[in-house]
Amino acid sequence: MQADNNGNLFVIDWSDLRVKEFSPDGKLVRAYGEEMGSPGAFVNPTDFAMDSGGNLWVCDLKQQRVGVLNRDGSKRTIKPQNTIYRIAALGDKMMTMIAPGDSKLFGTFDLSGQQLNSFGELLEDQSHKGIILDGDIVADAANNGIIYGGRYVGVIGAYDVEGKQRFLVQTIDNVPPPTVWTTEVRQKVKPNTTRPVLSLSVLDNELYVLSGVHTDGAAGTGGKVMDVYDKKDGHYLYSWELPTNAQEAIVVSNYIYIRSGKEITVWRFISNAS
Repeated sequence: MQADNNGNLFVIDWSDLRVKEFSPDGKLVRAYGEEMGSPGAFVNPTDFAMDSGGNLWVCDLKQQRVGVLNRDGSKRTIKPQNTIYRIAALGDKMMTMIAPGDSKLFGTFDLSGQQLNSFGELLEDQSHKGIILDGDIVADAANNGIIYGGRYVGVIGAYDVEGKQRFLVQTIDNVPPPTVWTTEVRQKVKPNTTRPVLSLSVLDNELYVLSGVHTDGAAGTGGKVMDVYDKKDGHYLYSWELPTNAQEAIVVSNYIYIRSGKEITVWRFISNAS
């Protein structure tokens, strides 16, 4: 999920593999992409971002491409050297997270699709152990970069468009590294592994991390605890509990969007001022 400054919500709808835009009251505004089964349709969209011109970039993991849907109705396809898994927009740049399993985890592209650099070596033998670096990235426009959250390893890190690391810190959950099963086909993380980072969002100077660790310390498929960190240096600030369990939750001005299964609920911040 992503939201714009007006509170409109953008989601990947897996019923037809298109990106849908909804108003804060839940009305469908627009659908992006071709209907499932069409020649140019997405097959396995994993992330999307809107660039400075209002064009939508969508990662398609299975097709190993990025589809760009331009505001004027035209479209194009980018075939990067490495398979892009996550993407974030920063003005006239796109910062990406490569599908775990490469020696570099991140890359930067210009709006023509030209790759500018690649960076992010967080593990020894990363190309073999990279599956445990599965996670998300979120744009940090104020610092001209991205913030990464490791879904399983419980780290958050900030990088600028040149690849310089601003910080890399452990989340407060302090979970152990996951067990990785290696098969002849691929590596897999043990299914019941704790997920300290379920989703990320940025508002003003704060980074909101939905934790998969519950208030009693137990782990589940979702979470209710939102841990808040300072986005400038990554230090922990405070936590609060969501009104309902969630697999994903993002905070924007005045609203919190919470996804649980196939349902998204919208919650509004209410001032405590009398």
